[in-house]
Order: sequence, then structure tokens, then C-alpha cells
Amino acid sequence: MAGLSSFNSCLDPVAPCVGRNDYAHRVFLTTNESMQTKTLSTLAKHPLTGNTMVGVSGFFTLNAAAIRGTTCPEPTGEIENIILIDRSVRVEHFWEQMKGIITSSSNRLEVIDKVKLLLESEKERYYGNGWNTPEDTIAHLLKSLETEVLSGQSWLSSDDKFARVKQVFDSGHFIFKRMDLCKPAAFQSMSAILKERNITIDTIYLSNTVEYIGTPTEKRAFTESLEPLIAPKTLVVHTKPRGCKNCIPLEQFVQRRNSSPVSDLFPPPPLAPCQQSLDLSSLTCEQLRQLIASGNLVLI
Repeated sequence: MAGLSSFNSCLDPVAPCVGRNDYAHRVFLTTNESMQTKTLSTLAKHPLTGNTMVGVSGFFTLNAAAIRGTTCPEPTGEIENIILIDRSVRVEHFWEQMKGIITSSSNRLEVIDKVKLLLESEKERYYGNGWNTPEDTIAHLLKSLETEVLSGQSWLSSDDKFARVKQVFDSGHFIFKRMDLCKPAAFQSMSAILKERNITIDTIYLSNTVEYIGTPTEKRAFTESLEPLIAPKTLVVHTKPRGCKNCIPLEQFVQRRNSSPVSDLFPPPPLAPCQQSLDLSSLTCEQLRQLIASGNLVLI
């Protein structure tokens, strides 16, 4: 290991991707996915199989790192490294600011105050050109953060959780890297660097990134990128497949690939209710009457 650069610069040889700067790539301070409590409970009780947390987007990755393995009957260590990957230049700027906020803060309440000031001072950068005003978006996110803190879900809910995360940042073991999950070569380079340093990925948080993929070619590139990062026992936190973004909410769950290919983690979504069709000529009059009465028949 002699001669290796410091951890927080170890991914410098990996060229950053072209950044995205549209409203869809805004800073999601908190997750808009349901079932976070169940996810965090699962992450807390399973023994660690690695020393590193990889994630996308905002604070959920820190929530997960703060709780990982803490209720396991046989303690297996803590998360030592956190790597955030995202193709958003808005998210990149946010995490560059958060590094300074976390290392310079002596307690979690100080962090909360500084985060509020950051969002307000950078509201156009993070939330401009959207369908909501930056002020409305920030108000919603800060309310969501408050709810997470009070419910115990947040890395800012307790001094112990905050201390675990702050230790990672203070020791220089946090990295943000602007990367596109549809660019496999970059992730192969990243994987080789981590392997050289005996850095093992315990958990990876992908949110609903698969929903941002538009073509079969991109889908193959996406799974190829993840192949070297997800070992058989790596915990993968993402969202359940959904056929419609408008009528089905995002729902988190936790998986392992075990002996299956990574592509099996991302099956095609089922048809949503709004996408299902029915041949009415096959129904009896009574069946048709019941269908109309149920309110589930939409004529288009």
C-alpha cells in the first residue's frame, strides 16, 4: 500500500462525466421514497461485508452509513468510507459545500442551521428552472428533513449517528465523483482503484436511477457499470420497478444479487393500472356491471 495517494484523491484519475444541470437533477436533500424506516432497520441488523458505502443523490446515503450494522448481534465494524456518485452538477456543488459544513461543525444542530443557509443562498443553482419555485421546493425539503430528524431516520437525529458520519469526513474518507452510471469504462477504472486499496463495497444506494435510462443500450451499459461494484453479498438499496411514475409512488427495498447477474436486480416494470387494457367483449353483463361499479373502468 506504500506510495498510494490519500483516499479522498484516489479517484482523481477517473475522468468526470459530462454534468447534467436540469431540474430533474436537482438536489434531493431527503429521499422522496417510502419504506425508509424498513430499509434502515434492515441495514442496521445485517453484519457488514465491506467497509464502504456508495450512493447517489442526497442525505439518504448518510442515513444508511450512520445506522449500518448497529443492531447486529455480533458487531462487525463500521462504515469507514463513503463515495457519492452522481452526474448532476447541482448535486456535485452541494456535496462540495457539505464537506466543509460537516468538518467545520461541532454538533448536528450546527449542521442543520448551515444546511438551511446553504439551500437558501444557492436556491437558484439547486432548484432553478423547475415547475415549483425554489422557495417552495426548499420549504418542502426542510420540512422533510425536520420530519426525518424527529423520527430518528436521519444521520442528524442523534449525536452518535452524527459522530459516525463526521468521523468519515474528518478523516478524509469521503469522495464525491461526478459519474454517469451508463459509462462502464469509468466504473471499471473506479473498481480497479478500490481493489488495489482493499476497499470493499458493503452497501450501494441507487435510488430510482434506472428510471432515468431511456434505451436498451443504456440499460446494458448501466448493468455493466454496476457489475464490478456489486459483489454477491453487497446490499443494494433501490426502488421497486413501477410502470408509471404518475400513479405509483417510489418504494425502497433492499436486495442482494447472490449468484445472479446484476441485470436480475432490474427487471422490466409491471404494467401500471393506467396502462392495463381489457377486452370488454369477453365480459358478461354482470361482470361489466361490477367493473363499472368498482370505478376501475376508464374509457379512452
